Amino acid sequence: MSITHRVLAWIVSSALLATPALAAADRVLTPTVVYVPEEYHSGGAYTAIQAGPDGTVYIGTTIYNGYGHLLAYSPRTGRFESLAEMSAATGERLPGPAGQAKVH
Repeated sequence: MSITHRVLAWIVSSALLATPALAAADRVLTPTVVYVPEEYHSGGAYTAIQAGPDGTVYIGTTIYNGYGHLLAYSPRTGRFESLAEMSAATGERLPGPAGQAKVH
C-alpha cells in the first residue's frame, strides 16, 4: 500500500470514528431530573412523552376527575407551558371517569 493510500485510509477511518453514530459509545449521558408541576397532573401518571427536533419535550399528563394537559418543556429555559387543557381541546364540560382526563 502506498503512502498516499495509507494516509487516505487513516483520514477515512478517522472521519468515520468522529461521526456521532460511531462515537456514541464513548459518550456518557448525564440526565437531569425535572418534575412536572403538580397543577398539571394527579399522581405522576404521565401518559405521553416525545422530544421535538429543537429539544422541546412534549408531555401528556393525567388529571383524574379533571382534564389532562399537553405540556411543552423547554430545556433551555427550564419552563413548562400548557399548550392545551383537554376540555378546551374537546369541548367537554363534565369531568369524570369518561372525560378526557389524560393524553396518550
